[in-house]
Formats: sequence, structure tokens, C-alpha cells
Amino acid sequence: LRVGERELLARCLGVPVRNEELLVEAITHPTVCDSAVGNYQRLEWIGDAALCLFSRRFLVTNTDGEVPVKQLTLREHFLVSNAALSHRALALGLGRVVRHRDDHFRSALCKFEDEHRTSGDAWTVGAPKVLADVMEALLGAAHLDGGYAVASGAAARLLGPAPRLARQLVRHHPLMRLHAEHDERWSPVVRVFRPAKYAQQFRSTPLFRLRGGRLQPVTQPAAKSDYVAVVLVRGGTPVVAVTASSRNAAQAIACIHACIILAKS
Repeated sequence: LRVGERELLARCLGVPVRNEELLVEAITHPTVCDSAVGNYQRLEWIGDAALCLFSRRFLVTNTDGEVPVKQLTLREHFLVSNAALSHRALALGLGRVVRHRDDHFRSALCKFEDEHRTSGDAWTVGAPKVLADVMEALLGAAHLDGGYAVASGAAARLLGPAPRLARQLVRHHPLMRLHAEHDERWSPVVRVFRPAKYAQQFRSTPLFRLRGGRLQPVTQPAAKSDYVAVVLVRGGTPVVAVTASSRNAAQAIACIHACIILAKS
């Protein structure tokens, strides 16, 4: 690790990780094929489990015993979502230390930084998954180096205010709003597809994309790697279809605009 990387990771984790090779592995993207220490995927897998356990323990010990499991699950979903993790990674500056040879990630990170400055919305801004992966990999490194107690301390530091904000933020999640406002009358369901699958099942459903803060009609997704979220009501009638570069963004934007459409119906 370079001096700047070591200092940044120490601030982010807040706990000592004695095996520096684990930290190097945690910030190494799979595109760095000649790395002697491998890439972050192994540690991400371990960190995902540590994050899940930390989140559930936090929620159980910091919420009223009468909160239903469904609500706890939604709060956990926020805590471990790529959107929340990526926004926190951006705030910590972790994008600067990721070792990669991926031009797409470089451009996606710049776009994410620009969108974050203008929006700050963790649900509708398409976040690069790499940032969330690195967050989980760092937790995996902490767990392998010092066990769950160290990983738990690192999770608390990495997530920052997110666990305490989960209750308030979940209320504003577009999917939660859609169900809260329209379940009784419309029974909405949100399904997310890749473009080819969408074209097979919903070819006649108008497709939209968020551009410049406005939902604009498009003829097809911008790329094969994009996602299409479709909101269906009353057993399968499509209300709106939205395409975006990330699954979370497509789902959130579709839910927001479905709420507007259904409120007028």
C-alpha cells in the first residue's frame, strides 16, 4: 500500500488490520489480472455475510421489539444495498484507492460523482457496483484478520450514520411509498428485466428514461447491460416501464412515476 492509501483505509475502517495484503486484495479490481494478491471477489463474498450479520444485530438491538420483521427486512435492505454502500464509499473517498484497469468504471465513477452532487438521492442515482463491492471486501478483510468483533467495528465505521438513518430513509424508499399509497386499490408489483426479456414480454408498453430530471420516452434501452423496471397493477396490467443503467435506479424511478400516474387514476 502507498502511504496515502494506508492512511485513508485506516480512517475508513477505524480498526487495525495487521495483514496488509488483505487490504491490497480488498481494493484490487478483477481487471488487474497480474496482481500477486488476487482481486476483491473472495473478500467481498466473506464481507457480504459479515455485513448481513452486523446489520441484523444492529437492527434487533436498536429497534422496538414490536417492529415487524417485514419492516426490519426493509431497513436491512437499505443498509446492505449497493446504492447505500456506494454513496457511503463515495463520501469516504474509496473510489480514489480502487486499483483497476476498467475504463467503464472510471467513467461511471465520474458520472456518479456528478449526479451525486446534483441529486444526493441514494435510490435514483445509478451507483457503480464496484464501490459497494470494495466496501464489502474491506469488511471481509477485517473479518479474516481479526474475527467478527473487528469486522463489526469496521462495519460501524464504514456505514457511518446509515444504520441510524435506516428507519427514516426506508419510509422514503419509492417502493415503500408505492405499496403504502396504492396497495389497497391497485396491488402494484414491480418487475425488473434485462432489455431482451422486456422486449419479449412488454414490447407494446411505452418505455421511458430519466434525462435532465425529466422522464422522456425512448425506443429502447441505451445498452444491453441496462435494466428495465415495469410496474404492474391488478394482476399484470403495465403502468410504466423505465430503463436505467442500474437495477436500483430503474426500480426507484419506475415506482416514483407509477405513484404519480396511479394518484391521477
